Amino acid sequence: MLPRSRDMRGDLSGASWITFGTLFGQAVVFFATPTLASMYGPDAFGAAAIFLAVASVIAPLLTFRLELLLPTAGDGEVRWINRRANVLVITGATIFSVLYYFVFSPGWVASVAFWFAASSIAAGFITTQLLVRLRGFKALGVGKTANGVGQVGVQVPIGLNYPSFKGMEVGFAFGYVAAWAIQRFSLRAISSAATMTRSRKQAIFRAALKLTIAGLVNGLSVWGILFALTMFHSSNDVGIFSVVQRLVVTPAGLLTASLLPVVTGGIAVAVRSGSSPLLTIRRWLIWLAPAAVLVLLVLLLVPGGFLVAILGPEYSGADEYLRALAPMIAAQMIAGPLGQALVAMGGTTAQLIWDIVRFGVLVLTALVTGYLGADPVTMTAVMSAVYALCYASFVCTAYCMARVRK
Repeated sequence: MLPRSRDMRGDLSGASWITFGTLFGQAVVFFATPTLASMYGPDAFGAAAIFLAVASVIAPLLTFRLELLLPTAGDGEVRWINRRANVLVITGATIFSVLYYFVFSPGWVASVAFWFAASSIAAGFITTQLLVRLRGFKALGVGKTANGVGQVGVQVPIGLNYPSFKGMEVGFAFGYVAAWAIQRFSLRAISSAATMTRSRKQAIFRAALKLTIAGLVNGLSVWGILFALTMFHSSNDVGIFSVVQRLVVTPAGLLTASLLPVVTGGIAVAVRSGSSPLLTIRRWLIWLAPAAVLVLLVLLLVPGGFLVAILGPEYSGADEYLRALAPMIAAQMIAGPLGQALVAMGGTTAQLIWDIVRFGVLVLTALVTGYLGADPVTMTAVMSAVYALCYASFVCTAYCMARVRK
């Protein structure tokens, strides 16, 4: 067993690769967002955000969440799980792209873009978990860079000539395909599949069923504010919010993308070796809490008119959304890196219960604020506070489960 200090240095080294790649990719997205916002406009930006939201919600269904079992699966089970997950992705993406054509956008460009976006997001889930198992953090970092550069590299030239929401959608699809391709071709050969008993296969699919339901409600919850605003407010409000969300989620998304594979890998190693994951969770909480408090203060103290000066007068009110999202972003910075802790510790039922409860609370909050006539900023602020409370409950649940395994 490695000394704790050396183990932590290894984790930080892995996180640094992902951090650098994510930072570069997200920096491209972040600094290009004002240009894209003025190029496409709030309405097109909002429509493209719905496209990405739907693809992100569908993606967990495509893998049946089998990939979440890969970090802790036995060596002989990895190839078996990987093959079945990829078959499900190809089949499911084809079915949902046809449904997307008829339900959301009767155009072949959007439908094809949706197939590539949803399938590459889902396939990226699989390759990410395989790289987590193999501790291939460098490839994850390069993939994060390719995602951001690929998105902007397509969205900007299309926007110069054809500033329609379809240009944004094609860019999203290209970025996720590029990220998946880099991760896929960075994988070493997977060990051959072992003969698996019927009971073991059934156990895997029972766990995957729980995670699929959890993944669906989690996807809906992640995009909950966007869907609530779409239901109760104008497309212009949705567009302004989506631009702010794209900007403000960057620090939390960077931290989560950098640390989630490392934290999950550390917990998985502890579980496979029969030791306690409590130390891993505790030491990351000590690092994450101060960073979250700092980000909360920065977001709350941003001067009025700051974002409007950057984005343009058509994005009036953007700064109010920024402050409204502050509690959710700060809490997400703590909970995000621990996002797979329950699953890694074998708590698929606990994960399912938490996701369902969070989803129910968010739906209730959206309906109450919407039917009471709350303005979009107030709705965002209330839902942001609810998100923060839900994330706090998740961290407490993970910590308590780790203590029980001690």
